[in-house]
Amino acid sequence: MRKLSPRLRVFIGVAVVLALIVVGRFLFFGGQDTSADSARGPEHARIEQLRQAKDLAGLGTQAAHTNERVARLAVGAMGRLGAEAVPKIERALEDKRPRVRERAATAYAQAARHDQAAPLAKLVREDASPNVRAAAVAGLGRLCAFDEMESILAAMDDPDVAVRRRASKAATRIACVIVGYQADDPVAKRHAAIRRMRAHWAKERGSARQYWMMILKNREAKKTN
Repeated sequence: MRKLSPRLRVFIGVAVVLALIVVGRFLFFGGQDTSADSARGPEHARIEQLRQAKDLAGLGTQAAHTNERVARLAVGAMGRLGAEAVPKIERALEDKRPRVRERAATAYAQAARHDQAAPLAKLVREDASPNVRAAAVAGLGRLCAFDEMESILAAMDDPDVAVRRRASKAATRIACVIVGYQADDPVAKRHAAIRRMRAHWAKERGSARQYWMMILKNREAKKTN
């Protein structure tokens, strides 16, 4: 068995602690979907039938529906279908309606691989809606998209506090380090923390990449078994 480097062991240790925190929060607060879309109705039943049939063409059509709720339900359903749905969800990332793009960003992070994260990074950098940017940067964290760290770091200085907060969580997860960043701190204090995060990432990116590639490889192996 290959011996892990000291730096990699540190990354693994910090990641384990962060994972335990996440699990603890899940167990304490519960994992229920509290969104408005959790309410059942005829639209939900139709979308669920398409999802169970793995009818991506049908879901793609529904994702462009003029009824925003139907479109959001369809996009969310595609996120649960995995890699095959990624091209369809990517189209929804360009929908004119912010709430559909927001749902698409979350669904995309469910279905895509870490090396397909560029469309989310583009939303983080360019989308006019803070809610969409927040969902997109959270998606980068979920995907462990270490190649998009610059977009995450830039989002830590976003005008919207919710975007900054999610960007901080994503950066902390991927870099496995806490730098004393608070999303609602004064600008100068935030900038100092971002500089610390950027300096750490520049130094430890290689070890972090090695760690995450190992984790992601194991994750993909479990999916195929």
